Amino acid sequence: MKDLIEKLLLIPNVMEGRGDQIIFPNAIVATHSALPGEPDNLGVWWYHLPSKTMLYSATAETHIDREFQEQMPVLGRIPNKILANKAGWISGRVGIYNGIIFAFVYAHELNGSLPGPVAADCIAQLKKASQHNIEHLTDEDGFDLADKS
Repeated sequence: MKDLIEKLLLIPNVMEGRGDQIIFPNAIVATHSALPGEPDNLGVWWYHLPSKTMLYSATAETHIDREFQEQMPVLGRIPNKILANKAGWISGRVGIYNGIIFAFVYAHELNGSLPGPVAADCIAQLKKASQHNIEHLTDEDGFDLADKS
C-alpha cells in the first residue's frame, strides 16, 4: 500500500476530481470546533509555493496570528490572507477525525491547480514540522485529494 506522499507524486493535479468525503461534516468544522492543542486541532499551516517554505504552528488559533505575522510580512499591518495568497502562500490545518490524521488545504486559494509533486513536498514538510503521521490530504470540505477511487 502506497503512503500519502507516494500517491501524491503520481497525480498531475490533486485539485482535479475528488475522492470520497472522509471528514464530516467537513474539515473546517472538524478542526475549528476544537481549541489549539486539543485532540481534533493539531495545527495551522502556511506553504509558500515559489520558495517551498512551510510555516506550522500547533498553538496558533488562526492563520493571521501574531507568530505568522512576524514570519510573513506580506500579511500586512492589518492581517489579510488575500495578500498572502496573491504572494503565493496557501494554507490549511492539521486535524484528527475518527482516528484519521489529515491535513486540509483551502481549495479556493489554489485557482484549481496544485501539482501532485508540490502537494507531496508540502505534506512531507508538514509531517516533519507537525511530527504527525498525516494519512490524508483533503480540501476544506473533507474530500480526499489523493484517493480518487
